[in-house]
Amino acid sequence: MAAIMPEWEIVRLEDARGPIQIQRPKEWEYLPGAFGLTHLFVTRPKVKNRTSISLTVTGINNLDFGGLAGERDYHQYKEGRLAWATKMGATISQFGSYSFAKNNYGNDIHKGGVAYLLSGIQYQEFSYFIICKGKKSNLIHLKAVSRDSAEAIRPIMDEMANNLKCL
Repeated sequence: MAAIMPEWEIVRLEDARGPIQIQRPKEWEYLPGAFGLTHLFVTRPKVKNRTSISLTVTGINNLDFGGLAGERDYHQYKEGRLAWATKMGATISQFGSYSFAKNNYGNDIHKGGVAYLLSGIQYQEFSYFIICKGKKSNLIHLKAVSRDSAEAIRPIMDEMANNLKCL
């Protein structure tokens, strides 16, 4: 399924660890605090395969590593997802490759992902770690879980990550 890019709006998210400005799909619901997540965006209930994107300001301080370190440490992400899959009874279909980029505000983005089968349903998961330069609490985790194809979700995640601004 090809991506149908939504209409966007810029929102400011207040967080105890520092405010964030992000561009988000306008028609998606914002559910602060849902399921224990500080910031959660979900497609409207009328959508057959709902997608959720969570944003967490992690509280990890003074973190600074480049693309090479992220690529070197990507195996830790994979090991964590494999342990989760074993615990949950899921089967990993494939891991996406690691990639590194900078967003529109010069912040590093470390990207990874995994596809898995859980209870007979195929899911796509993307994890983007964004390093906010010059901020004390500077690691932000943007994560999507969807039953849609990677091609449908990745452009939305990229847009959100590329336009995330640490205030």
